[in-house]
Amino acid sequence: KPPGGLWSDIDELSGALKGNSSTDELIRLFKEIRKGIWGTRSYLEMDMDTINRGIFMQHIDVNRTISEITDSFKDKIGEKGLRLLIVLTPESIMLYADKSLFNTVISNLLQNAIKYTNSGSISVRTFLAGEGDKKRLVIEMQDTGIGIPEDEIKHVFSGHRGSNVENIPGTGMGLSFVKTIVDQLGFGNSLDYYAGSQIAIESKINEGTTVTIDIPYKE
Repeated sequence: KPPGGLWSDIDELSGALKGNSSTDELIRLFKEIRKGIWGTRSYLEMDMDTINRGIFMQHIDVNRTISEITDSFKDKIGEKGLRLLIVLTPESIMLYADKSLFNTVISNLLQNAIKYTNSGSISVRTFLAGEGDKKRLVIEMQDTGIGIPEDEIKHVFSGHRGSNVENIPGTGMGLSFVKTIVDQLGFGNSLDYYAGSQIAIESKINEGTTVTIDIPYKE
């Protein structure tokens, strides 16, 4: 079954064919579906890579890993004239996760922030919140980008692309893939305490977007 965004394009095309849509509109819809198919294929290939090598859970240093990932994007950030702000916990934070998938999550969120931000800054923060059994590690990615229309935010994790990004290349599958990793595989800081991680998004048009990953953290 195609992801949500692709289904939406197919439904729209079906309605257009039944109506009196222009040739240009039909061509646009066919192009969107083609992009969706190629995007789905790329994520399926990534899934197969994971299946072939297996899930390898290990302890990783969160702050060091995030620093390495952000360093690898500094040239792209600089090319757009953006400021990169990194605020990490002073203490070392160890997380139990598949490192490759964790890297995929952080890299994808950072790529999105760069793609949809034309001026201003991108900030990455890690901090601990709560106490005892409710203690959480929070990873926050915030940008001053174009934002997401309020009525479309609830659909971004199902493969939907915002109506204000039609002229920006992409498939809409990135956040859907990230949510699958965070929700279904989970992250935590011990072998018996890694279920329950969650991801959330807040956004305002022309102000920016904040993506938050909330992870159980047992002392």
